[in-house]
Amino acid sequence: MHVLWCAFIFSNVTYSFLYDWRILNLMFLFLAGYMVMYTITPSGKWNGLRRKLAIAVWNKPVDCLIKYSYDINLEKWNQFVSKLP
Repeated sequence: MHVLWCAFIFSNVTYSFLYDWRILNLMFLFLAGYMVMYTITPSGKWNGLRRKLAIAVWNKPVDCLIKYSYDINLEKWNQFVSKLP
């Protein structure tokens, strides 16, 4: 966790214990809501907007092969290899 985020949580908890319990109650409410949403979602993972669009738009792959051709100029390589003993 980021250092500033930890400091923010620690300062909120300290303030809540010393002065006002409402902030601590809100923090526990958000934590409980997060835990409920984490258990409700399938396999406990969040699907971002990009992932949701990919699930909705893309078809299942027909085969697992990636077919791509690319031309590479090897003239300098051939010259180098021809100079080797």
